[in-house]
Amino acid sequence: MKLKYLILISLLSLSTVGIVSCTKQVSVSSISSQSQESDAEKNYDEGQKYLLGEEVTQDYVKAFKLIKEAADAGLPIAQNNLGAIYMNSLGVKQDKEKAFYWLEKSANQNFAEAQYNLGIMYDQGFYVQKDHEKALELFKKSADQNFAAAQFNLANAYLHGNGIAKDEKKALELYEKSADQNFAKAQYNLADIYLDGSDEVPQDEKAAFELYKKAAEQNLPEAQYNLGLMYERGLNANARYWYSKSLENGISQAEEALKRLNE
Repeated sequence: MKLKYLILISLLSLSTVGIVSCTKQVSVSSISSQSQESDAEKNYDEGQKYLLGEEVTQDYVKAFKLIKEAADAGLPIAQNNLGAIYMNSLGVKQDKEKAFYWLEKSANQNFAEAQYNLGIMYDQGFYVQKDHEKALELFKKSADQNFAAAQFNLANAYLHGNGIAKDEKKALELYEKSADQNFAKAQYNLADIYLDGSDEVPQDEKAAFELYKKAAEQNLPEAQYNLGLMYERGLNANARYWYSKSLENGISQAEEALKRLNE
């Protein structure tokens, strides 16, 4: 019996990852005085603690107040996160118009996560009319700054010719850059390409295995299932573990695979 690997179904839209907030520290170049900069960063840092529940009890209301103060002061990372708060209804009613407003302000300061998030809004038609060309433009700006999720989405577009000239070589380059940052879906898609081989890369099951394993360890269920299949051809004990993990995470085919191991 030939074992069938799972392939992630590509959505018609470019984006496969939702609006994201950022937790990293950045320098502030958009605020004029040192005292203002310190106040904005302090408010942002405190707001993030409340948003994530780090060192304090999670409190979205306090997080919103502090992050908004930092965003009003011009801090791009705060503007991005405020947009994500409005989009994801964290302590406030969802407001796509305000989400767009703050993400655009941050993106205009060349903040990579905001460029990615704004691309999501254009791609999905959140508040604005769907515009795949604009989404691609924003994903490219973000990808050029090495933001992994944007690199993944842009790679998908190049691989399938979705709104852009099909270019497998560019797709592979972007998948590799994203996968090198441990982005699970990029690792998975790259593994699929290595598993079958293509005009750009020779078949390499060892490389596919390593990439599936990295993605599986990040709890990507499709990777867990495919890793189980690869182990089934060798070590059944490991196959059973990864099939079980993928079943726990919603891959129904894993139930049949587990039965097959017990035959």
